Amino acid sequence: MKKWFVRLYLPLLVLILAAGAVKLVIFGLEPGPIIVMKPSFFDKPEEIGETLYRRFYWPMEEQKRVVIGIPPQPEWNRQIIRGFLAGAAHEKKDFGALIAEQQMPDLDLSGLPPMEVVKVSTTGTMQAQVVDALNRFSKEGKRVLIYLPSVFSTHTLKDNTVQRIEAQLGAQLFSVSIAPLALRFEQEYLINPACVGSERDENGTAKYGCTVLKASRRYYRKKVPQERWVAIMDSPAPNDYLLMVSTPGQGADAEKENYDLRMDAPPASR
Repeated sequence: MKKWFVRLYLPLLVLILAAGAVKLVIFGLEPGPIIVMKPSFFDKPEEIGETLYRRFYWPMEEQKRVVIGIPPQPEWNRQIIRGFLAGAAHEKKDFGALIAEQQMPDLDLSGLPPMEVVKVSTTGTMQAQVVDALNRFSKEGKRVLIYLPSVFSTHTLKDNTVQRIEAQLGAQLFSVSIAPLALRFEQEYLINPACVGSERDENGTAKYGCTVLKASRRYYRKKVPQERWVAIMDSPAPNDYLLMVSTPGQGADAEKENYDLRMDAPPASR
């Protein structure tokens, strides 16, 4: 090998290999998520839900079974689902049935087309009740919304509630999980569950928090305005979507209010 080649190209080759090794250590071998929606701005959370329905009109119309997972608190998360149902009603594609995790707060369904509501526990052996209800509603030709905590609905957690339901059902469900969006470093504590190491991950949910955190950090340097509701969306896996939302003027006061509400939320055991 000629000396000029060694001197010129060998250091460059070593640098490329080293950079690749560092990337594998940091990010692993899993493919990155697909960016579905860059920062978009809304005047109220219901508009986010309506946009969610319009964005996925065709795949949801084909499947007719949709999972939406939200944090139990704050209440505005439920307003997003209300907007989603209103969007479906506007398109004459009403959801005729709601399967709700019994520990979740009730949705405000006033003024919407009537829905049959079934409350069940979605943990452990009780997941069979969800499958039975889904099969019954499918035979009746009803579109079904399954309402869960976000840590139950995401496919980013291995052997999660939604995956166990799918295994019994024999089909993958269209799933959207809603999470807080941090647009500044000092807002990261709003992300729940927290992105922590395995030694502190008592509930096995940290990977979901880390997925949210990684998606949020893409926009720190862009200085996204926060005077209105802000939403971004990724797709970590096929038919699995992560919708992240920031509240208007998400400053110290708003963060404290969201933190206090979150602490009052009922515990969600996987």
